[in-house]
Amino acid sequence: MNHTGVSLVTVRWLALLIAVVMFEGNAFARSKYEVIHRFHQGGNVGHRPTDLIADKSGNLYGTTFWGGKYNFGTVFEMTPDKNGAWTTTALYSFPSGSSFLQSAGAGSLILDQAGNLYGITDEGGALQDGTVFQLKPPKARARAWTETDIYTFSGWNGFLPEGLALDSAGNLYGTTLDGGRYCQGYGCGLVYELTRPPNGHGTWKRTTLYYFKGVLGNKKDGDGAQPTGVVFGPGGILYGGTNGGGNCSSGCNGTVFELKPPAKRGGRWHEAVLYRFPNWSEDGVSGVVLDKEGAIYGALATSVYQLKLKDGVWRYTDLHDFDQGSEHGFLPVGVIVDNAGNLYGTAASGGYSLGYGVAFRLTPRKYGQWMEIVLHQFAGGNDGIGPWSGLMFGGNGLLYGTTMWGGNEQCNLGSGIIGCGTVFSVAP
Repeated sequence: MNHTGVSLVTVRWLALLIAVVMFEGNAFARSKYEVIHRFHQGGNVGHRPTDLIADKSGNLYGTTFWGGKYNFGTVFEMTPDKNGAWTTTALYSFPSGSSFLQSAGAGSLILDQAGNLYGITDEGGALQDGTVFQLKPPKARARAWTETDIYTFSGWNGFLPEGLALDSAGNLYGTTLDGGRYCQGYGCGLVYELTRPPNGHGTWKRTTLYYFKGVLGNKKDGDGAQPTGVVFGPGGILYGGTNGGGNCSSGCNGTVFELKPPAKRGGRWHEAVLYRFPNWSEDGVSGVVLDKEGAIYGALATSVYQLKLKDGVWRYTDLHDFDQGSEHGFLPVGVIVDNAGNLYGTAASGGYSLGYGVAFRLTPRKYGQWMEIVLHQFAGGNDGIGPWSGLMFGGNGLLYGTTMWGGNEQCNLGSGIIGCGTVFSVAP
């Protein structure tokens, strides 16, 4: 008989809790996590949020898949006050199409120096093949932002756009998953540039920088297919990943590529494959990011990797593997990198709390795979479910992200999953 007033079950749970806290000394960080907005069905703000970005003042901007005036998604802004409370405002409701789910390294929203927002929709436009849009802020704070579709895709010139990058002159660069000149069916995708009109007035000029060919004829290797966005590296080189069209001797998996600019503007860009993924099971190539030394990082379905240039060859390193059903997460969405070389990201599944996903940090080790530190395990309900977008650096030294589900209300979209999504912050 137990005479202490504490049941044996309680003792076991306390022992488990202590073991979890002590596991490897630092495998689980003390979570400083806060939900700063819970979306709900109805109203103009929208629901099912995707990626976030931040401006220099610490305001957040994001997009939603659904909701708004026309139920095709929104662009919203979140503004903190001096006490840390957030106000969420809808800036624009899409009349058609919807914002497209992105992963780290390939931004669905981007902000220029003048405060204009740029983004993409996976539908919309005359043929419902997607658009690139601009949202221009009003001169007076209380007035509406002005939306302009600066480019409309039409199939042959690409469709299903993925992410945007911005150069110092204000020109935009992006990819489309499909379309182009090569590959049967829907095409292999492409990389394009939208050149800003003089003085910011007039029509943006679209130029295709590269058409992906996939694997031609009876060849075993290709240049890639279905690119997942681009980012700038040193010398104006564009880097990105593709979901297919690489090594077809082991499953036609994706690639990591670079696209070098011409010596003179208007010349030909040159594409080179830096790495072809060999494992047929390692699909789901995310966008990529670069650290200050020029190393490349990205995520696959079950791992996070590094590509580092050494002696003229890009060397691949598997930094960390995720196990399905693990408390440490599964299905990493993408990563970002800080100045110290640590990586941060989310895994859309896994974690102790019924597999609702985790936010994590990967810290370099001298030997072996990097140490994963779980920053937060999503618990469902008000806490959030399914962080299907990556993390971003924001104000107050915090990381910010979104969950597709969770929050206060049930969205009646036939999914049977409670909640319309959240925006959260977590300490790194």
